[in-house]
Amino acid sequence: MTSFPKAEYRRRIIAALRRLRGQATLGDVVAATGLPSLRAELVLRELLEEFRGHLEVDANGELLYHFPPGLARRTPWSQRVLAAGRRLLTWAYQGFMFLFKVWAALVLAVYAVVYLLILLGALIMVGADVLLWLFIPDSDRLARGPVPSGKQAGNRKPPGRRPFYQMVFAYVFGEPPPKTDPGRWEREVLDFLREHRGRLTAADLMALTGWDLPRAEEELARLVVKYNGEVEVSDNGMLVYTFEELLPTLQEEAAHLPRPGLRIQGAKYLHPETLAPPLEEEVQWRWCWAQFEPPARLNDNPERANVLLTFLNTFNLLFAAGCTLLFAHLTKPLSLFGAALDPQWLMVWLGLFPLAFSLTFFLVPALRLFWLWRENAARQHCNIRRAVLEFLFQQHLSAPELRPVYAQQVIQEVLRRATLASPVWGTSTALARQVKRELHHLFRTCEGELEVDEQGEPFYLFPRLWQEWHDGEQARRLVEPEQFAIREIVYSSAD
Repeated sequence: MTSFPKAEYRRRIIAALRRLRGQATLGDVVAATGLPSLRAELVLRELLEEFRGHLEVDANGELLYHFPPGLARRTPWSQRVLAAGRRLLTWAYQGFMFLFKVWAALVLAVYAVVYLLILLGALIMVGADVLLWLFIPDSDRLARGPVPSGKQAGNRKPPGRRPFYQMVFAYVFGEPPPKTDPGRWEREVLDFLREHRGRLTAADLMALTGWDLPRAEEELARLVVKYNGEVEVSDNGMLVYTFEELLPTLQEEAAHLPRPGLRIQGAKYLHPETLAPPLEEEVQWRWCWAQFEPPARLNDNPERANVLLTFLNTFNLLFAAGCTLLFAHLTKPLSLFGAALDPQWLMVWLGLFPLAFSLTFFLVPALRLFWLWRENAARQHCNIRRAVLEFLFQQHLSAPELRPVYAQQVIQEVLRRATLASPVWGTSTALARQVKRELHHLFRTCEGELEVDEQGEPFYLFPRLWQEWHDGEQARRLVEPEQFAIREIVYSSAD
């Protein structure tokens, strides 16, 4: 169970209230933040005092929270000092990372330039005029002077191109981890509940998250406690979880609940054009098979940038190794512009240090390849599971009667999905083995049945999932959205 400190509860609820324009019910806030109902209600009452908000009560007894525009904060000086300290530490860390990236890029570029100058100097000393001509612009170009401003504009860095230091850092260490919201899946489930009349089954949660049935049941039990839900038993003995406290809303969009049925296609309910557009950062539910993960990459640099960085570091590596061998055999100081240079000092700064840097520059990405292989294997497994669930739910569970599921049909559908997708999922044989393992896992965890038809072909049945799916639909049809509509205001604390 995800838990947050009180300050995080306040931050999330204040951000949600600002997105909701200062007017919300408890269900609005819970759905927007994914926080427990009891904790959210306590924080809301504290914020009423802090931001000089007021309560209203409609004819149904529903509490409506109203806050002034912008939620002007009156924060004690001690909290402001702590917040400023945290921001200062964050800025210091970000500054350190920026300087580290710039340093790595400078080391790569500076040593490449230094070695190139040494190479050019050596060529000049031996009189290699032909080779030197390759590195020096032709005299006609020098005579022409600077390029006209119109052509300069065409050579400018196009918008969106990454800085050089960022490409160097990504080449070695990969991309920074994306910001993730640990409670996002809960918010997607809450959004699903508000669009489907507060009813949810374990089969629904499997289709939303891709989990197996035992975990879906475990998380549903936790959601019931966290959001004051209840458990109902259908006529067929299936459990339907109800969350009626999430349904009352002051948001006009949510009042237009879609009718149940035909939702298996996964299309979101579209708000009428006459209504306001969805709020920023609004989380919308999606079926798990609409969330296929692309293969992970070593970095997101352009291909030409990676080729250039590889060439520069290879050049530095070879030149550093040569300098190390050269200066290791020198015993007399070198004379440069009248100054004596110690060979040992030159070996360290022109040989050993750049050699170690260049080796690390290649070694770290090589080690990351092992992590990349494991990460892509895990993503492939999840994608195959989602494809199997898509076939199972769309082709069989949504049917009016229980249908057999043949392994070969599922394999063909997954193979078709794999050929249409951009990532390479592996060979057909390997995919077939993974699909069979996934079907057998669903058979074991979802109380499935394995039978044989008249031709001796084995097939699967999933009666529990099919019954839960249809009982959930039936439970939604019995709910009238009008009973959760906001009625006439009968009391307001602002009066």
